[in-house]
Amino acid sequence: MPAELAAYFSAEKNESLLFVLAGVAALVASVWMWKTGSAHRGMGYPLVAVGLVQLVVGRSVYLRTDGQVAALAAQRAREPAAFQTAELARMETVEKNLAWR
Repeated sequence: MPAELAAYFSAEKNESLLFVLAGVAALVASVWMWKTGSAHRGMGYPLVAVGLVQLVVGRSVYLRTDGQVAALAAQRAREPAAFQTAELARMETVEKNLAWR
């Protein structure tokens, strides 16, 4: 597997762990607001929703990445030209979805 591809997916896994950490922090903050009777405890409800989304997305990305890397490596070994075409199209979509509008 090319070093660039390995670096990309390594960074994606690391980013997913940050999502999980942010989700846990949101849930902990919510519980703290409720338990302490904070004047901001109303923020706890949407914060729980955001935290759960972060946990689910982070966990999903983390768990799917190794399988995705294995599939891409197998495709690259089997059909390098098809791999390049498919990966370029996938990355164009990723870049378009991340672009600031």
